[in-house]
Amino acid sequence: MKNFWWILFMLLISCVSTTDRPISPLLSADSLIQIGHVDSALTILEDITPSCLDTELSKAWYALLLTQAADEKCVTHTNDSLIRIAVDYFDSFGDVLQQAKAHYYWGRFFQDRDDIERAVREFLTAIPLAEKAKDYELNILLRSNLGFLCRENGLQEAADPLYKQVMELAEAHKDSLRLATSLVNRADIYIENGEGIMTLQRDT
Repeated sequence: MKNFWWILFMLLISCVSTTDRPISPLLSADSLIQIGHVDSALTILEDITPSCLDTELSKAWYALLLTQAADEKCVTHTNDSLIRIAVDYFDSFGDVLQQAKAHYYWGRFFQDRDDIERAVREFLTAIPLAEKAKDYELNILLRSNLGFLCRENGLQEAADPLYKQVMELAEAHKDSLRLATSLVNRADIYIENGEGIMTLQRDT
């Protein structure tokens, strides 16, 4: 009897692993993107044939990774058909980090298309998800892009607290480059508002 239940358990595990686990090239591409080797990740992704993407998870993760890699290569987003696959899947089944990324990169599509309202909507959807996932990189990107959109549209009062949050995150993670960049952005806002650098120094 014990053998029967053990065999049944192993069959169930086998079914889960073959239907829900993404294919290994996607795991490799994700790891390469995380360490900044985007060109190598793109090579892997472009070599994947559609027949390999035999699960909904693999299709969604492929769509997300390809969009992410293109974004990091500064390729202008012209079509959202791929990222919408990721959004639809991860809103229903994925973990919170993948869901946050999907909404962020959908927002980046709208940002490239100058659809500010929908870009802001997607960034605001992604922020609490990224906070829950505690992903530093995504939290920084979301606030930086949202701050940029606010500032570009004359909403300095909305942009400044976002850049302040970027500063706080950068300080906590000892990210000197982003700390300096956010400080410059805040200084520019204070100067544009006629408040001067001393006001910024007191605020920080």
